[in-house]
Amino acid sequence: MNNSNITLADKYLNELGNFKDSIKPVKGKTIHSIDSNVVRVKNEYTGEIANYSKTDLNEKLAFQMYFGLTPAEITKENAQSRAVEVLSLLP
Repeated sequence: MNNSNITLADKYLNELGNFKDSIKPVKGKTIHSIDSNVVRVKNEYTGEIANYSKTDLNEKLAFQMYFGLTPAEITKENAQSRAVEVLSLLP
């Protein structure tokens, strides 16, 4: 995978984390937090928080960017749709 796409994916996730409080649940899941190593996703029904490797998610996002996902700046207006894209990559 292209290293610049990995860097863009990391920036993408970090920007998404800045808007986590304005993102509504997607199929009962919300982004709880994002740090340098882990993306935490909260199940709104059970309250459980699952940890996902940020490195693995960056690789999946970079792959999506390679095939056309636009790494546009994340804003409050598009954060919801970007969260749907990211959450759809998780098991």
